Amino acid sequence: MQSPVEDIGPQEEGIRRRIRPKKDITEKEASGVASSEKAPKVTPVRKCDQNPQQDPLKWFGILVPQSLKQAQTSFKQVIELSAEIAALQTAVLNTRQELKRSMKDKHVAQEKVSAAQSDKVAD
Repeated sequence: MQSPVEDIGPQEEGIRRRIRPKKDITEKEASGVASSEKAPKVTPVRKCDQNPQQDPLKWFGILVPQSLKQAQTSFKQVIELSAEIAALQTAVLNTRQELKRSMKDKHVAQEKVSAAQSDKVAD
C-alpha cells in the first residue's frame, strides 16, 4: 500500500513575513528595558510604519526603481483625484435634479397663473 503524498512548500499563497530569531528579539527587549528605565521615549507612529506590508515598494528592499516610486506616487494622486471627481459628479447630479424640480414647479406655477388670468378674462 502506498503512503499519502506529502505537500511541501508554503501552504498560503502570497508574501510571508520572515520570523526573526529569538536571540535578536530578546536583545532588543533587554536594550529596550534599559533605555526605558532612563527616560520614557515616545516615538510617533506614522501610518506607513504600522505595517511594512502596506507599502508594496518595501517588498523590493532598498533598491526600488525610481520609475516604480513615481508610478506609485502618480497612482496615489489619481486615487485622490478620482474620489474628488466622484464627489463633484454626485454634487452635479444632485444640482441637476434640484434644477429639474425647480423648473417643473415654475412651469406648474405659470400654468396656474395663466389659468387664473384666463378665468378673470372669462368673467
